[in-house]
Amino acid sequence: MANILIVDDDGAFREGLAETLRDLGHEAHQADSGTSALVQIEHEASCTAFDLIFLDLRLRGMDGMETLRELRKISGCENLPVVVLTAFADSDNTIEAMKLGAFDHLTKRIGREEVRAVLTRALARPRIQRSADPSAKVLEADDRLLGSSPEMREVHKLIGLAAPSDATVLVQGETGTGKRRSRARAPGVGGGQLRGDSCGAARKRALWSRARRLYRRVQSTCRQVQGSRSRHAFPR
Repeated sequence: MANILIVDDDGAFREGLAETLRDLGHEAHQADSGTSALVQIEHEASCTAFDLIFLDLRLRGMDGMETLRELRKISGCENLPVVVLTAFADSDNTIEAMKLGAFDHLTKRIGREEVRAVLTRALARPRIQRSADPSAKVLEADDRLLGSSPEMREVHKLIGLAAPSDATVLVQGETGTGKRRSRARAPGVGGGQLRGDSCGAARKRALWSRARRLYRRVQSTCRQVQGSRSRHAFPR
């Protein structure tokens, strides 16, 4: 059994999720605002009182993103799994939430099996520290990634997960799919260096390289043949 905190200002949704959690064998605690949630956590004097938090993004007063930032500042809460919930998912809030160390970012309304699945994944994972980026900011509209399909949502999450690190990441895709925009959303990846390459151009360079090697080989062969003819030529 896990102790789970639900932070949502929608009372009906909060009660419904709490009932689902209890049916799944867990203890559900509730908070109707970000401030109330932080007070509960500070009252417990430890983040170990909760095993996971479901956090609504659009809260009245202190919104979910600001609540997550403040939560990460509390000692011992750096690795507490937080599942961000929103009815208005886009690339900005998905990537920003993952940058701040959210475990997952789900779209309301979530079903029982989706709740069970995310709990299984979150509670089975040890609390390994992953650095978050507390300065995560929304970029200009021109840098936003378009699309909200399940596949694009996974792309947004992966960008947010990679953003705080300086790891080297390979981004593949056809021309016009937003590879450079995805790079703009994670400026620290690869030590801040971006190397773009075109597979078509790479193939062309490879062909030219092979052609130059072949040309040099032919030239070498011709020189050898000419030298051999000179050595065996009859005097006039």
